Amino acid sequence: MPRNQLSRIRDDAHGRKVSSRDHSIVDYVQFIFNGCIAIGILYVILNFVYIVHGDVQWKRYQKKLEDAFFIEQCKKDYEMNNCHPKSRLPALHAQCEEWYQCMNLDSRPSSHEYGVLWASTLAGILNEFTEQISIRTVSILLISTLCTIIATNVAFGAYRVYYVQNAP
Repeated sequence: MPRNQLSRIRDDAHGRKVSSRDHSIVDYVQFIFNGCIAIGILYVILNFVYIVHGDVQWKRYQKKLEDAFFIEQCKKDYEMNNCHPKSRLPALHAQCEEWYQCMNLDSRPSSHEYGVLWASTLAGILNEFTEQISIRTVSILLISTLCTIIATNVAFGAYRVYYVQNAP
């Protein structure tokens, strides 16, 4: 027999010849099934992260607008009350200094504020999710998904053990 055909046929535990081709087809089907499950789970996770990221960007934009408005208001108050150091009234010194500090603020959030924004957005989304769906529903979905995955993999394993080894 040619060498490539020898590698395809092997003896099982009872001395019968078994084709490894059937074995490899089952392996490929199982690999594709598990890959589809993994891709589906990865899609859900990435979609969730994308949604949270979009919400964070929106809140970041709103915060930037609020800060810009607040800074503009401070500039307006500073100029309206003649707070320039040469024309400043002594009674307004403390308030003018506060407006000066306010109008020189940076409206971009720092990395710490960005992290706090992420955490608060994620917490808000998870709170909304848990209010809308019960623990019982989540557990039923999780258990049914896990049972489907386990049952399918056990079925593939049983096929390998029973049908491939009992092939003529």
